[in-house]
Amino acid sequence: MSDVKKKRALKTTTKVTNNAKTATNNQSDLSFRSRASAKTNAKTKNTSKKVISKIGSKPISVKSARVVKQDKPRSSDSRLLKLTHALAGVCLDKKALRVCAYDVQSILGYTDYVVLASVESNRQSKTIAEALTQCAREQFSIRPIGIEGVEHGLWVLVDFGDVVVHIFQEEQRRLYALEELFSNAQPLIL
Repeated sequence: MSDVKKKRALKTTTKVTNNAKTATNNQSDLSFRSRASAKTNAKTKNTSKKVISKIGSKPISVKSARVVKQDKPRSSDSRLLKLTHALAGVCLDKKALRVCAYDVQSILGYTDYVVLASVESNRQSKTIAEALTQCAREQFSIRPIGIEGVEHGLWVLVDFGDVVVHIFQEEQRRLYALEELFSNAQPLIL
């Protein structure tokens, strides 16, 4: 064989050998990963049987802790009612239509009060969202956790944690019908 052919044969042999080594390393790496995940699963299984807390005299395990609903620390009800009434008042001051509020503590786990309001335009929904934020900041020293939908203005949600305000355009309000969802909730008198 000529020198050129020998070099080419040597290169291809080296490539094949390197590819085989890489495949072997990948397989051993995969087997190491599967062993590591098996160890992690075994640790998880063992820790799920440990007692992590006691409520009263009854110990709670990790598995049952997922089922038990932990009550979040709540602000005083009178303060939340004042906040809810103030936010509903802002909606009314900004000419929102069909403003109503519900006490949803017994229905929902993520909030205590919900305020619903209808508007006629995107600009009105943005203005009300800004006014709600300003009112809560000035009167109650609270900032919203999140504000969603301001860009489009069809459905704006202003989340203050214990009080959530939904500002709908009328067709969106009819479409989603949240009043039906809260039919079991106690309506608040505004």
